[in-house]
Amino acid sequence: QRPPRRAPALELDANVKLNAQWGVRIAYVSKGGVQYTFWAIIKDAPREHMQKAFIQRREQIVGDCVQLSTDVEAYNGFNDKEKPIQMLFDFRDDIEERKNFSDKEAA
Repeated sequence: QRPPRRAPALELDANVKLNAQWGVRIAYVSKGGVQYTFWAIIKDAPREHMQKAFIQRREQIVGDCVQLSTDVEAYNGFNDKEKPIQMLFDFRDDIEERKNFSDKEAA
């Protein structure tokens, strides 16, 4: 099966000023063998768009974790005379720490 063709991404209006709190999220939708890219600003986006965008982003993260796990396993396999490198994939503490981190703490 061929991968879907990609339609050109829509450009945001140059007058739109993006606030860091709003963010822009992309959702990809395939129709008739063509992949379309839909952009939305979080504060104005329909729920369906955001749900699709969040799921797609989570899938990207899972893919990165699978690749990292594979890399760690391969390294450990090639270096079996050394103590294996352990990788933790529970990010709850990391997320909370970064959400509560302030620039003043870094100084």
